[in-house]
Amino acid sequence: MLRAVPPAIRSDSDLFAYYQRLKVKKGANAAKAATARRLLTIIYRVLSQERLYERRIHKRKDLTPVALMTS
Repeated sequence: MLRAVPPAIRSDSDLFAYYQRLKVKKGANAAKAATARRLLTIIYRVLSQERLYERRIHKRKDLTPVALMTS
């Protein structure tokens, strides 16, 4: 299963970010193992719930400044 991690992190930005965070904290080997576990969890849920894999879409909060109202 560890061999599935490199292609998965190349094609999924969420998995890549997860891998990178763990790599900094725990090292490359632990990050690969944790990412493989997350990938297996995704596969299990897709198969057990009989649905397609849908990546989460993160919507950015509107960061435009709010104009001050003066009376």
